Amino acid sequence: MMGEGSLLTTTHMVAHALREIESSLRDVLLPPSYQPPKDKRDGHRAEVKAIIETYRLADNPAASVWLKLAEQGSELSLPRQAHRDALAAPRRLDDTARRVFAEVEALFDTLLGTFETSFLTAFAVIDDLLKKDTPTRKDVDALRNRVPNHSVTYGHFFDRVEHPKWLDLLAGEGFFKSPPDPIREGDTIRFPPWPESRYLVRMAKVAELQSPIAEIAARIPDSENIYVLQDLADICLALPAQLSVPIVARAGKWLETPAISLLPKKLAEIANKMAAEGIPHGDPAQPGRCRFLRGGSSGSQAASRGLALP
Repeated sequence: MMGEGSLLTTTHMVAHALREIESSLRDVLLPPSYQPPKDKRDGHRAEVKAIIETYRLADNPAASVWLKLAEQGSELSLPRQAHRDALAAPRRLDDTARRVFAEVEALFDTLLGTFETSFLTAFAVIDDLLKKDTPTRKDVDALRNRVPNHSVTYGHFFDRVEHPKWLDLLAGEGFFKSPPDPIREGDTIRFPPWPESRYLVRMAKVAELQSPIAEIAARIPDSENIYVLQDLADICLALPAQLSVPIVARAGKWLETPAISLLPKKLAEIANKMAAEGIPHGDPAQPGRCRFLRGGSSGSQAASRGLALP
């Protein structure tokens, strides 16, 4: 771009490349709880705002530049540089284009430096928390206030935490009350992982924690997120069948999700486990069917997916 022998389409090619980089940054940094606005025209700006809030960047000068870049019709708008004006000749690589590209590159440098520092600091905080011999509510506050709520950072914590005292502390602060919803964008749907439910799956195998795990899992709100539902099924498989009854009682609804997954297979395993451990499962209305797997239209779905008990 800096040379004299630039292509006629250099402005458009560079602008498209910068758009891809900026879009990838947003994909990586968006918090799992983010939901696109109903007005799709404001989607870009809404994503930037969510990232700025999550990483506490409101006071960083880069935040205002990024918001301006996301604003339709802004002088920093990359789509303006990326696309020709109807059938007009390619846009020249003039001083305006060079200035826009320089500002965007400077923004990327600032953002990447800020996020690198933020993540490194967050991982240091997490590692200190994991070393605690006796965690306290103050430590939970540190997790909530000093660690970005992101699947990477929270995954680092919840995939490693072992001390049993963390369970009550985390539950008391509401960490298991808000599973992420599916993210719908046009005709596509994404299911964000939930590190908190993966943690509950691990802890469900610890005998002394099984009773509180069952109570916590039973209080998790209904979700359409297939990863959350599969984790709930794995919790049921890890718990004694009697403890899993309140959770399995809601399982009929789980089959209503349209996503292809291992969930039907896991529910069949739960039904067999409950039968093997002597939990009454007969359903007078549907002999041979597990009454816990009924719910709405799910009874017929369960049957069609091989959930009939022997």
